[in-house]
Amino acid sequence: MSKTTKFLISGWYGYKNIGDEIILSAIISSLKKEFQCEVYALSNNPKFTNEFNKCKAARHLPFGLKAWIISVLKLRFFITLYYFVKCDALLIGGGGFLSDWQIEAPWIWLRQAILGKLLKKKVMLYGIGAGPIRTKLGKKMTSFIINNCIDAVTVRDKTSYEELINSGVNAEKVHVTEDPVYSLNFERSNSSALKRIGISAAPIYTNESLWPNAKEKYSNYIRAMRNLIVELSSNYECVFIPMQNTDIKVYDDIRSNGLLDNFSIVDISSDLNHGVCALSQIDLLIGMRLHAGILAALQNTLVLPIVYHHKVYEFAKKIGVDSEVLEIGDGSNWKNSNIDVEKALKRVTKLKLTLLSEKDIMYQHIESIKIRESKNCEVLRGILHK
Repeated sequence: MSKTTKFLISGWYGYKNIGDEIILSAIISSLKKEFQCEVYALSNNPKFTNEFNKCKAARHLPFGLKAWIISVLKLRFFITLYYFVKCDALLIGGGGFLSDWQIEAPWIWLRQAILGKLLKKKVMLYGIGAGPIRTKLGKKMTSFIINNCIDAVTVRDKTSYEELINSGVNAEKVHVTEDPVYSLNFERSNSSALKRIGISAAPIYTNESLWPNAKEKYSNYIRAMRNLIVELSSNYECVFIPMQNTDIKVYDDIRSNGLLDNFSIVDISSDLNHGVCALSQIDLLIGMRLHAGILAALQNTLVLPIVYHHKVYEFAKKIGVDSEVLEIGDGSNWKNSNIDVEKALKRVTKLKLTLLSEKDIMYQHIESIKIRESKNCEVLRGILHK
């Protein structure tokens, strides 16, 4: 009788972000398909993770003195440590957590690998996004921990690979695969006319620590989004699809200068799956959120990406629409730009005429991506057998 492998997965889970929670769903599904295994997770909200993904969970390692004191006094740390001791392999990922945009982020996530190795576990970064990694400290910490404490890394795009190599990570450890969410299968949308347009937008420029003095940038962003929706809603039904509750601020601010006809919002407060379903009930997604785009494409819904980070541009290249993207940025994560409303309207007009042929092209791209995604489990199998 073959041995049951115990996996512990740690990522940005329990924050009720649809993209991250679906990543965990996808990894669990792949592991159970490929291995005889038990799967556990580390989460910000173990109860939610248990309910949403039917996965036993403990809290992440605490960060900061106050968090450590609370964790020890409430015995949370000992439950977390129990899961580390119990597992055979620690999988950190997926998602794009490995960046020093927030200077403490590399340490918060990679310190888990140190504990895993001290306990003689197999450790892998699984289907992650990396970058930007700009500081000397961020590069040194990332390369040191990965080179010494992590058995293998799979990244979801070539830019992430380059970020790690440029930080000093051993190239032999890093494999370019795809985002774990591509492993999921959905029923394909069969719509043949462009009637409903989904909008996915993130509250960029609102966090002062990440975007200092960016109020004017945010105002210009909201103005462009409102102008776009005013034009679209005269001919199409428009629906805002939040990927997490913080996205709702963008919807509210777009509407703050007056109500808009044919513009509504999907309620995800009671069930995150409402957002996933909504992406199959539209004919086109105009979106910033990476996993809104991936989930739409997997359901054969066309996507017009709004690039604010290299991960979204990499996605656009993969589905063959990189020349058509909209862009927004301040020069840090993406080049200085704002949404080009006229370009967006021209693209929508073109898609109205070529909807079915564009869907067929995108479907072919998705099939190729799915094959590359399967390499995540191949790499994992390789380190387990070492």
